[in-house]
Amino acid sequence: MPPKGHWNSIPNHPDGSFYGLDGWTNNFCNLMEHHPVYVDPNDAFAGRWMYFMSRMRAIKWNPDFPYDYLKDNISKYDIICGIGEDAHFAPDTR
Repeated sequence: MPPKGHWNSIPNHPDGSFYGLDGWTNNFCNLMEHHPVYVDPNDAFAGRWMYFMSRMRAIKWNPDFPYDYLKDNISKYDIICGIGEDAHFAPDTR
């Protein structure tokens, strides 16, 4: 469990969360500047991450871009859609 108060996300939206390229970039750079040195003697990975940016956001999807029109089919076809999760941020480079 990360120690409290070492790092908090920087919101870029009135709802208190961060979204988009600028939100993720600013938060990642800030996290790298403030992440404390951490070694867990019971873990094989020295210096592993204590913070996961995706877990620091209470609201995962930007409410300015609703996807309510998709929710019926997501439920109907039992789709694990990933909307709002950090892996969903990967671009389609085609």
